[in-house]
Amino acid sequence: MEKYILTPKLRNSYDGSIKPRRDISDILTSKLLFEKINYPMYNSQLTEFPDINNKVIDAVEPNSVIYFQYPLYITSDFQIDLIRKAHMKQCAVIAIVHDINSLRGAR
Repeated sequence: MEKYILTPKLRNSYDGSIKPRRDISDILTSKLLFEKINYPMYNSQLTEFPDINNKVIDAVEPNSVIYFQYPLYITSDFQIDLIRKAHMKQCAVIAIVHDINSLRGAR
């Protein structure tokens, strides 16, 4: 069983959305020997999405664990597609939930 962490495929962000995700990925890969999988994170990168979920699932071993950093800021259809494909390959998917406005009571 392998362990994977989805990591944002972005260089820089000045709004604080990328650094926590990169920090988690760096810690899990350096301390717990997770393997990073680069994943586009924003709807502006939609040109990559038709095949990206297939590429991710093809790269993971069956019966592995995929850590999914939520939210990805992509449409829920792509997120559900990734989870469904992971389950079809007998992989567990675990969400690491980041700062979400609805959890803070923001509207």
